[in-house]
Amino acid sequence: MTPQLPTPDACPGVLRPHPGGDGAIVRLRLPGGWLPLPTLQALLQLADGYGAPFLQLTSRANLQVRGLPDPLPDAFVAEISRLGLLPSTTHELARNVLTAPFSSTAASTARQLDRELCGRPALAGLPGRFLFAVEGETPTAIGGSGADIVIRPGAVAVRRPDLTYVGREVEPGAEITSALALAEQFLASRPHIGVWRTHQLPPESMVFAGLAPWTPPVVRPPQPGVHGQHALAGIPLGLLGAGELTALSNLADRLGSDRVELTPWKAVAVPIGRPEAAPPAVTAARDEGLVTDDAPAVTACLGAPWCGRTNVQTLPLARALLDRASAPDTPLHLSGCERRCGTPAHAHVGLVPRSDATADDLMDAWKTTTTHE
Repeated sequence: MTPQLPTPDACPGVLRPHPGGDGAIVRLRLPGGWLPLPTLQALLQLADGYGAPFLQLTSRANLQVRGLPDPLPDAFVAEISRLGLLPSTTHELARNVLTAPFSSTAASTARQLDRELCGRPALAGLPGRFLFAVEGETPTAIGGSGADIVIRPGAVAVRRPDLTYVGREVEPGAEITSALALAEQFLASRPHIGVWRTHQLPPESMVFAGLAPWTPPVVRPPQPGVHGQHALAGIPLGLLGAGELTALSNLADRLGSDRVELTPWKAVAVPIGRPEAAPPAVTAARDEGLVTDDAPAVTACLGAPWCGRTNVQTLPLARALLDRASAPDTPLHLSGCERRCGTPAHAHVGLVPRSDATADDLMDAWKTTTTHE
């Protein structure tokens, strides 16, 4: 069955933009990860009409619209509402749910978690950095994503100050209730407003009482390509513009799907409705500019002119390096400033280029700089 977006009145609300160097930024949270392609197409048209001509995929499998006027135009907000993407007035910041891809169980649990979270007034106080992760039947990379609370079938776990997890088994069907109880306990035990995450609590906090050590399975993020009943297509640099969306729509059409699933890895999953069409469809998607085999070795923050903290144009440099055939094996991440936004969790080389740096300069530095974990 096709997952459905929450209706606007399930979590009624208003958009809460935050400032960026290019204007206001709106983050659209999508617990469960699924979007109908017509909704994604309409959202890109809206972004292009009011702000930046692309949608930014985030590491929490959300979408960001950038370069918007502040205050937001009423017509923009109304259209977001019509598309069913309007976050909650009270719980908008709390609706941070990372969902395992390729799993109908995880997607269903994430949507139910979102509804129940929005139904608990106390949880409106959860910090915007607080993160839930929902696993499916098979362990995935999000189990070790650093989420504050991890839900998996038959168990819940919470992250401790030493960055390990403790958890407990629960009755099937009780996972969400148990996870939200832990979140409420976090708020009740929070010693002061500067504590944003569970690992910032004191080790003796009651949140961790009675829980046993739990080690998330170590699973690397999936590479682009075919994964069972889904094709995973990488979006170069995580920026979905008109060209990328056309290629993605063509891929979905060839596979017999009208929806996509966002992931935390700058990639989008498409259900395969026509298995015999998958190999040629994936090949065509690669020819149209999507990543369908090895993940790209270069990532970057947005840089100038989209971010006001830097004058380094990271995206053109990253695109130039993506075309280099002699790149090192260790991935590279370019940051416009020392905040190093978007830094990947896996081993990589991290560089903060000068504003006058060239692709050749960065290739030399990439080959000689120490890898970061």
